[in-house]
Amino acid sequence: MGHAESKIKPIDFSGLEGPTGTSAHDRILATACHMFYRHGINAVGIDRIIAASGVAKMSLYRNFGSKQALVEAYLKHRDACWQDIFRDHILALDLPAADKVLAYFDLMHAWLCRPEFSGCAYINATAECTGENAVAEIIQRHKARNRDLLTTLVAQAGFKHAAALAEQLFLLTEGAIVTASTSGSPEPMCTAKTAAQRLLSTVRA
Repeated sequence: MGHAESKIKPIDFSGLEGPTGTSAHDRILATACHMFYRHGINAVGIDRIIAASGVAKMSLYRNFGSKQALVEAYLKHRDACWQDIFRDHILALDLPAADKVLAYFDLMHAWLCRPEFSGCAYINATAECTGENAVAEIIQRHKARNRDLLTTLVAQAGFKHAAALAEQLFLLTEGAIVTASTSGSPEPMCTAKTAAQRLLSTVRA
């Protein structure tokens, strides 16, 4: 199976790497975004972030208070970036809503093709931050927003039982992300898109 047929313009995913400002806050957060995603939250300590960002330890604690708060800021930043990406590259498309559903799969495929792809930050954080309720709430909120986007698109396309159908589509994308992460190939998202097309045609019929 070939790559997913792209319905979206080139996407700049660089915002996921962190803010580009020069303030101590932005430098610390950008460093955390990069290192937490690449190396794992538990593998990266505060001293490593301080050294890489070139700030004083007091500056980190003044801006974030703790590593826990920095982890939360990292996940919130990525969530805000994803919402911007969805708005600009799916919701703003001049396409029928049903095609926008499939564009969601195209967008995810484009993300999986990035050399920097290291899995889903939220799935990774779920495994690393067990028992941390604040982190769990951020993760659940992010995933709920993704599911809500699909629900909106499915409802706009006129499908019945939009929430149930969106849940199935959401699970296809989540499974493809995990499989791509373990296999090192973006191909699972192509397979997921094909399954989504068949699902939508069956429901429409």
